Amino acid sequence: MSEVGEILELMHTSDLRWRTLRAEGREWRDEAGHLDAFLRRHPQRSSTKVLSFSARDPGVPAGGRRSETSEETWKLWLAPGKVRSEFEAGGETVAVVIRGDTWWSWSPSWGAQTNGGRKNSTHGTGSGEALIAPARILSCANLFVRGRTTALGRAAFAVRAVPVASDEDDEGPLALHGIGSGDDYELIVDAERGILLRSEARLRDRPVRVLEMRDVSFDEDLPEATFELAPPTRAAFETMMSDRSLLLEELPGAVPFTVFVPQRPSADQVEVWMTPERSRGRVPQSVQIAYTSSDASRRGSLSLLESAQPMPPLDWVSWREKDEVMVGEDRRMDPALRMLRLQREGTHVELTSHDLSFDEMIDLARSLVPLPHGTLSL
Repeated sequence: MSEVGEILELMHTSDLRWRTLRAEGREWRDEAGHLDAFLRRHPQRSSTKVLSFSARDPGVPAGGRRSETSEETWKLWLAPGKVRSEFEAGGETVAVVIRGDTWWSWSPSWGAQTNGGRKNSTHGTGSGEALIAPARILSCANLFVRGRTTALGRAAFAVRAVPVASDEDDEGPLALHGIGSGDDYELIVDAERGILLRSEARLRDRPVRVLEMRDVSFDEDLPEATFELAPPTRAAFETMMSDRSLLLEELPGAVPFTVFVPQRPSADQVEVWMTPERSRGRVPQSVQIAYTSSDASRRGSLSLLESAQPMPPLDWVSWREKDEVMVGEDRRMDPALRMLRLQREGTHVELTSHDLSFDEMIDLARSLVPLPHGTLSL
């Protein structure tokens, strides 16, 4: 068997080559380069494609862009049917335990949460997960063997991976997203177990994202307590309720506040979600209404987020008053996401758009009318 064939078999059957795994490592990012690489691999080809961020990013100053580089650590424990992970997100450590379909998590901001076993609610396990699932990338990258090497005292292969060309609707780029977006990747593949000991995503011959293990062991007898989660606060776990997809005309009867919509929407398609109250009231109940156009040449994508409670301040947005409303831009992406906030009859409303100007958004805000009982014509 050739070395390429051996590596393909190692990566494809990696999950069969160990019983338990314990690992810890780090993720390093060049923030500007990583975002640039992501946008190149996932271009916004039409106004129906909307890219948005919602997590707090302490590396972004008010009104500015991300810091130059960042580094976060992670830990993983895996056994048949069980996972424990501890990873950094939003400047704090998240701990999660997964047993079958049920997960439990804890973080200082969100407290103790669980999905109560609902199969439609999943939880991430941090960036280290991508290193132990190498089979995901085989269908969307060509591999070229650099040679044999060692890492963490283990025999390994040095491999270059180059993404294959993809169509707009191809899911290939998403499979690579776990190890980062880039022109190519430098991988270190464990010669016995097939996992990735290191991955380096590169853009224009420079690293933009590095995932690497600092320690790994296999087939240990992990204590059962490893897969139990006890919140430091000893608080009971709150069962997370999932977002609901609704029809526009169902909203008035689904939330206790008045929902507002543009009298004449600028797009001809609409999607609606309701987010229930979470984290014991720290995340209030809200609705999101997204308007998009079926015509790719038409501008006018617009999202509305509405709640009876004020919106969070968003430290990375510099707000200013314009025509009696608050406007700001999320510049963590290019083009920037324009944002507008106002209050109407006790309802807090946030409008966001990538392709509408502030003046156009203000005109739409002035046209907001209470959503009636019954279908609103688009």
